[in-house]
Amino acid sequence: MLSGAARRCSRWGAHTMNALKAEDWYRTGERVAVSGRAEQTHSLFARVEGEGLVTTFLHGFPTSSWDWAKVAAALRSGCKRIYIDLLGYGDSDKPAQHTYSLLEQLDLFQALWKHFGIEETLLVTHDVSVSIGQELLARISEGTWRGPHITGVVFLNGGLFFSVQRPLAIQRLLRNRFTGPLVARLVTRRTFERSMKGIYGPHTGPDVDELAQQWAIIERRGGSRLSHKLSRYHDERKRLEQRWTNALSKTSVPLTFVWGMSDPISGSPMLDKAREVVAKASFVQLEDVGHYPQIEAAERVAKEIEAIEDSPNSR
Repeated sequence: MLSGAARRCSRWGAHTMNALKAEDWYRTGERVAVSGRAEQTHSLFARVEGEGLVTTFLHGFPTSSWDWAKVAAALRSGCKRIYIDLLGYGDSDKPAQHTYSLLEQLDLFQALWKHFGIEETLLVTHDVSVSIGQELLARISEGTWRGPHITGVVFLNGGLFFSVQRPLAIQRLLRNRFTGPLVARLVTRRTFERSMKGIYGPHTGPDVDELAQQWAIIERRGGSRLSHKLSRYHDERKRLEQRWTNALSKTSVPLTFVWGMSDPISGSPMLDKAREVVAKASFVQLEDVGHYPQIEAAERVAKEIEAIEDSPNSR
């Protein structure tokens, strides 16, 4: 374990690069074969840049690690940063006959961190991955976590509390075991774009070209027909809500919430609930920002992450 100022990231100045296009993002990463507790081997995409202390970024449904491209471009050098595609997303494996579980996702990340020799990391999560962060906190509290030391967890908009989230109609249909497979077959680039446009802030709507690239990523490795299977994470959220709520309330891991307040799915009511549950945390409200702060307000999100990386309390 590093100590004192040695635990902070080096200040090498800001990146001068622009955000990478999706094609370049994936060209500069790699696919790594890892196994979870079920002993099934899957290849996950990971993009690693920089050297030094580690920050790991996890994305949301139904997109990919490329969601962090603008943040990656805004972050200064001096840390190692890892961007991962969840199983079933992006350029990771997308097995058609598979029961996707957030618990399994965390097992696979643990193996991936081991592959890269990571002993300590800050974790940044969004959307579906906030639940993975909560499961990690639960395992730490229970003494069953065998992965790297977690110096802190950053939560961006996501369904931290199942009873508070307000899913879109298409999300409810995809989650349903009867309508889900049919709806997944009917989802097109046009319906995807329409849904995405409805969850951004009033003045931060998505770029048409960005939406096209996101859809192309979803289609990689035949993934556009898996959305109903991936949507089952809502069932885990419902089943494990109390456990994950307890994890938030009891953890000693430093927590930060960076929240788009205009998010119609998990906006201000979700953050209000987090303030009630979490005994001690940092809360950053992004007014007029919707469900994707890392895209809508990338520079602000990057500054918040850098501040946490520099904080002696989180390292």
